[in-house]
Amino acid sequence: MLRRFLGPLPSPLTLMNTLQQHILKTLLYYDIFSYPLRPSEIFTFLTVNSVRLEDVEQGLLELKRRNLVDSQDDYYFLKHRDKNVVQRRKMMEGRARKAWKNARLMTSIMRRFPFVRAVLVSGDLSKNIAGEESDIDYFVITRPNRLWISRSLLVLFKKVFLLNRRKFFCINYFLAEDTLEVRERDIYVATEIAHLKPLYNARLYREFMRRNVWIKEYFPNFSDSRNGSWSVDDRKSFMQKVLELPFIFDYAHRVDRWLMRTMEKLWEKRYPMLSDDDRRRLFRCSPHVSTAHGGDFQRHVLKEYRERLSAYNLSESSSTKRFDPFPKATTSRPGQ
Repeated sequence: MLRRFLGPLPSPLTLMNTLQQHILKTLLYYDIFSYPLRPSEIFTFLTVNSVRLEDVEQGLLELKRRNLVDSQDDYYFLKHRDKNVVQRRKMMEGRARKAWKNARLMTSIMRRFPFVRAVLVSGDLSKNIAGEESDIDYFVITRPNRLWISRSLLVLFKKVFLLNRRKFFCINYFLAEDTLEVRERDIYVATEIAHLKPLYNARLYREFMRRNVWIKEYFPNFSDSRNGSWSVDDRKSFMQKVLELPFIFDYAHRVDRWLMRTMEKLWEKRYPMLSDDDRRRLFRCSPHVSTAHGGDFQRHVLKEYRERLSAYNLSESSSTKRFDPFPKATTSRPGQ
């Protein structure tokens, strides 16, 4: 089915050198999202190092000569894609400019909430695109032992003041400040981390990236300095300090754990069709992490990526195979 979608493969793939194969793998991954790439982006997200941007540009020209890729306005994409894919990305980048204004507005509110220590943008907007129905996804870092209090207050704000709308306020990933390393490791997670954009607390963002340096196993050319000119709000909030006062006593720790257990039971009730392992993977509830990924988009992307690699007779890079997030059998509970 996928091979019919991709069309016939016009050149003998076995004649490609290693760099050209890695370039094609990068394009195949982003093809899942109909997302053409500039040469500099391909260089950043290559799964091989010891290359120069000039080498990547030369490799792209060779792949284009072999009729495997096409380009328009210095954007590269697989040959089967219509060139409208470039216009689509430019149009989504235009929508993203408005979405960034909304994201910064929401962040200015979120940074005043109790125990919010950093706010990062993930998902589509972190890649500087926004569809007509795209949510704005936030990755929130909180004070230790107060993650669930912070999360519950933000969810309450969304339900009461935003009428539970997700479009401008989708908070699906929380991490405690004392547990910044993400344990789940695959090319999907590495890509999402690499694209994160900080809006509040640049110092903590840099510490988070330092603790997750493992993504360079997937993208050895990546550097978070690509966000060096990014505007980040580092101002502390006096209102936040005031709002945290009711939670400075020991009872707050017990409240935090109660909220965690309550949410865990709610996920069980809301998603009875999921196996325990799948539900715990998608809706992680621990003192250090909270996730809510109802659509299992990660599994879909990894499946699509592997099918595309197979269609092009390409193997996964060793780093992308090292950690299997979907083992055939497991008895341990995933999470931080």
